[in-house]
Amino acid sequence: MKQKLILIFILLLMIFTGCKPKEKNYTVEFITNCEIENITIKVGKGKIIENSPELTKEGYVFGGWYCDGEQWDILEDKVTSNLILEARWIEYIGDELQKLAIIGEGTMKLGETRTYIVNFTPEYFKDKSVMWSTTDDSVITVDQDGNVTAVGKGTAYIIVQSPVNLSINARKKIVVN
Repeated sequence: MKQKLILIFILLLMIFTGCKPKEKNYTVEFITNCEIENITIKVGKGKIIENSPELTKEGYVFGGWYCDGEQWDILEDKVTSNLILEARWIEYIGDELQKLAIIGEGTMKLGETRTYIVNFTPEYFKDKSVMWSTTDDSVITVDQDGNVTAVGKGTAYIIVQSPVNLSINARKKIVVN
């Protein structure tokens, strides 16, 4: 009887003191690629990383954290395994837009619509607004989102310009078959 009372007492003590299974923690290692030493922290399973290191590197702009080549969103992505996050750095070349480039294939079929992408130099340039135009709207039309439609056979150029500095622009030759 005495043993049963001791066992009941121990069980009650465990219940009231919050004896629960230990929460699973994962290790997150930050590879800083700068003067600051690499940092390792523990994060609970399914939690977001609440304290990522603040980094600086002379002559560079922080480009984000990457895991296995994919960008990791510190504010959204949840930790579900051990991670190695590596800092990416972009060389700082000033705050002014220097160059635009249009990305996409240069041939289209009649009736086809395709979205073209603009690359900015420097890539960390914040104002991503641009103006689109065409040299011949009887061959191709373009809207302000970079959607190009082939409306007639021939050759024309799409042009993208910075609304702040019209001398910064890019042209892409489009041939419609």
